[in-house]
Amino acid sequence: MTTARARAYALQHIIIRERGYSDRATDRGGKTKDGITERVARGKPWFYKGDMRELPDELRDRIYLTDYWHSLNLDAVAAVMPVLAVEICDAGVNCGVSSVGPWLQRSLNALNTYNKKAGKFLYGMDLKVDGKIGPATIRRLEQVKSHRGADGQRVLVAMVETLQGNRYMNLADDVTQRDYTYGWFVNRILDEVPA
Repeated sequence: MTTARARAYALQHIIIRERGYSDRATDRGGKTKDGITERVARGKPWFYKGDMRELPDELRDRIYLTDYWHSLNLDAVAAVMPVLAVEICDAGVNCGVSSVGPWLQRSLNALNTYNKKAGKFLYGMDLKVDGKIGPATIRRLEQVKSHRGADGQRVLVAMVETLQGNRYMNLADDVTQRDYTYGWFVNRILDEVPA
């Protein structure tokens, strides 16, 4: 899968999952159209003033690409591991972009084994878990891909999804959120991205 194809697939897949208008009292996102919350649409830099039911598709797509793909540097991730980029974008939409960068970095650190005899880590020092998917995180992805091949991407997807699933379980501690738990797992965790 190319970077452009990963980006297009992520956008298309998210819109299919999120299609339509929602305004459920228990939904912490509030009013949403195709998964875009009213808070995001009305905030900087979008300042949408219309009825959320009528959010234009073109604006929706720009928000998704700007706030959930480009803000996470997912073109760079997709150049190394396209399926992982799609998963990170989807998790960012559903759980917030501030969560997914640290999940990726923690997962990469967990794969950075320590060789006691050599006195060093397999991939060098652990990444700083700051949520910024920058050059150091991309280099680490390249190292994992070089060392682990296709299995490295599969494992990283599973690790990020495990942290995402844990987030859903924590949300389910609030009984008002349990209406969503089954759907989160079916549509977000069990749904696989084709390679």
